[in-house]
Amino acid sequence: MKNLAILVFALLISTFSQAKNLETILIKGDFIVIDGGMENSTLQLRNEYGGVKDIKLKNNGKFAFEAIKDHNYVLTFMKKGYIKKEIMIDTHVEGDVQIKDVEFAVKLFPQASDSAKIVYNQPVGMIKFINGTEFVVEYNYAAAMLPTRVEI
Repeated sequence: MKNLAILVFALLISTFSQAKNLETILIKGDFIVIDGGMENSTLQLRNEYGGVKDIKLKNNGKFAFEAIKDHNYVLTFMKKGYIKKEIMIDTHVEGDVQIKDVEFAVKLFPQASDSAKIVYNQPVGMIKFINGTEFVVEYNYAAAMLPTRVEI
């Protein structure tokens, strides 16, 4: 009887672990700073409710976090003196299919001028899932030039 109780407990834990895997997606990637190092680089995660969380970056720019299925996120890649980029992630899928992990890279480039600042006026990419088995990345590089204040 004791062995049966242990077996049932083990099966419940196994079932819970599999259910958790259906509910989260591992998002990982590389944060690359062109002509610079990773010091003072920041990666922020914003959820669809406005909550913001800093994502820990390794010295080599690698990052990872778990996203919850059926939610929207925005990742913001920043470093002072560089062009900020945002990536949207849409984890909505139909049914109880297991979503594969996502891995991608984002490169930040230095601002070209001190007199004008380049700002993308919307996310530069969107990751979304097709049938829960694969993901696509759509790129959109609409930019705006913002004049910066020049002090004399």
